[in-house]
Amino acid sequence: MKRLAAAFVGCLWGMAVGVSLGGAEEPGGAQADRWSFTIAPYVYMTGLKGDVATLPPLPSGKVDASFGDIIKNVDLGFMGAGELGKGRFGILTDVFWTRVTGDFATPRGLLFNGGTLQSDTVMATVSVAFRIAQVERGWLDVVGGVRGNYIGTDLTLNAGLLPQQNVSNSTGWVDGLGGLRGRINIWKGLFANAITVAGGGGANVVVDLLGGVGYAFTEHISVYGGYRYVKVDYQNKSGFVWDVEYKGPVFGAAFTF
Repeated sequence: MKRLAAAFVGCLWGMAVGVSLGGAEEPGGAQADRWSFTIAPYVYMTGLKGDVATLPPLPSGKVDASFGDIIKNVDLGFMGAGELGKGRFGILTDVFWTRVTGDFATPRGLLFNGGTLQSDTVMATVSVAFRIAQVERGWLDVVGGVRGNYIGTDLTLNAGLLPQQNVSNSTGWVDGLGGLRGRINIWKGLFANAITVAGGGGANVVVDLLGGVGYAFTEHISVYGGYRYVKVDYQNKSGFVWDVEYKGPVFGAAFTF
């Protein structure tokens, strides 16, 4: 993880140097004086790995699920980002929500005849960006904000020798995040971008790294693909544990108005 973080920081540092060498300029013309709004739906093909205990006092267990394992059991989900900007300032949002449901068997089906586990995961981020450098070939922003997290788990054990049992638990917390994001225009609509933020608060540690390449068909429509790594280490006094890594490719599109 340290090597991955260093690579992203190095990428952003390279952007900062490249932009600075070109000289920071004020965004010019009418575009700097008007508000713009961007919506960017995406698909995050993430796996999940780590230690999880979402139904204390039950002990934590190891989780190592690929995207293929998860997508088979996804009921609902939403992934999307948005940005409202004017001049050097921007207000950013990013929402990741999935509901996963899976059936499981119990030993010999005696006390209980199998069961169902349903889990909701939400990460919602609101942040502010300030452009510290901009030239024709790219830009660099400093970013700061907050992320709300919610994990809800419902366990149903079907009746066997014992009657049906239902166990539920949910936990939420808020983290503060800060970092950098940047973009370099490579050639005729082709661009590279990256964002790295880290922080904590409710969680001991939060790291979120995203980098990739995209293509702008027009100033209003673009597509992109990349790789995202998210680390969350959260524990509370009740025994709830969410010490996990999300990682996998990201694909999406952006529409600017």
